[in-house]
Amino acid sequence: QGNGPASKERIAKSPRHGQWIEDIKVAGADKPLRTWVVYPERPDKAPVVLVIMEIYGMTDWVQAPADQVAADGFIAVAPDFMSLKAAGTAVSALKTDEVVADLNAARDWGLAQPSANGKSASVGFCWGGNQSFAYAVAQAKLDAAVTFYGQPPMVGTPLKPDEAALAKIVCPVLSFYGGNDQRVTATMAPTQDAMKKLSKAFEVK
Repeated sequence: QGNGPASKERIAKSPRHGQWIEDIKVAGADKPLRTWVVYPERPDKAPVVLVIMEIYGMTDWVQAPADQVAADGFIAVAPDFMSLKAAGTAVSALKTDEVVADLNAARDWGLAQPSANGKSASVGFCWGGNQSFAYAVAQAKLDAAVTFYGQPPMVGTPLKPDEAALAKIVCPVLSFYGGNDQRVTATMAPTQDAMKKLSKAFEVK
């Protein structure tokens, strides 16, 4: 998490082309969405994967998984949501509808690239895992969603998976949970039950 020598070294030594895109427009925003993009080395067109940052913001650690996504054959598109906010704004202060608007803009940009094959997915880590799940709810044209230590939209007291939201998911969802992260892993079984009830494709690791 955060910046670290291993992430910096991976980015520096990567044979893949990574670059900042500075001109992605988001509806209603007065600034462009700054986005880190890494291209795979492959002869054919590739799916687009939106890489959603953790709560520490756009760090080297986020750029390194984006490079791994590209190494696996996908166009990695990692938006810096904070590039639209005033300095000092916390990632936790971002609202889901703002994140969805940013992801839609990044997805549209990615799919418009000549090297894209028309398919798209999202992957997120921790805070980003929550957002990846939420994006699967919001974007019916998403082909897949992956969450690392993320929770679905939750409602009620005590909190439980929001079945009305989960019912909107069209794509398959793959979720990874940590054995020593009971705060999140406790939501795994209820989410499995809700997704099964709704006949949604949901796999956990």
